[in-house]
Amino acid sequence: MRIKKIYEDRYVCCLYEDDFDFYGIDLKEFKYNTLESEELFNDIINKINEIISDDESYLMVSEFDKKECVFEMIPFSDLLMVIVSNEGAEMKNNLDDFELLDSYEELHQNKIMYKFKNLDNVINLARIVKGNFEFCNSLYLYNDELYLGILALEDEIFNNGFIRLMADYSDEKVNYDFMIPRIHSKGKILIKKNALQMLQDT
Repeated sequence: MRIKKIYEDRYVCCLYEDDFDFYGIDLKEFKYNTLESEELFNDIINKINEIISDDESYLMVSEFDKKECVFEMIPFSDLLMVIVSNEGAEMKNNLDDFELLDSYEELHQNKIMYKFKNLDNVINLARIVKGNFEFCNSLYLYNDELYLGILALEDEIFNNGFIRLMADYSDEKVNYDFMIPRIHSKGKILIKKNALQMLQDT
């Protein structure tokens, strides 16, 4: 089980086959409203609250209450991604995120996007690249597939073989301007800025 803070009111949890084995749940036949899944989701909330209580910067942040949380489950072939949000926060964040990224697009000359079918490939890319980036990189979900979008000045993304690494770890390069309107319409922003930095220690 991997849990990562995305915003103060949103966390992403990655559940693997070993996690489902531990709780006695069949990943392929997973259902939310069962006794086993209730224990699993209680543990997810408890782990999130442990993260909140252990971080001194979270002093003003309320703990998550399972009854007031929204759980969005996104299945992949080898894992289940669960996005946990405080009730009402999810839609507001998504709208705010698109507005913020629209403003970024106006400022940057270079826009590229790659598709990933596997979240682990994105995480492995983040670990290989390392370091802080001067460009904006965002993670999107569209039709059950992940998209990593890059907004950068002309020469920022060509340093340290970054483009080659993107090509190695992704499934294919896609047209940024073609995909963004579709993601706006029917997709979702998972991490609006600094996605690779956030995933490096996942």
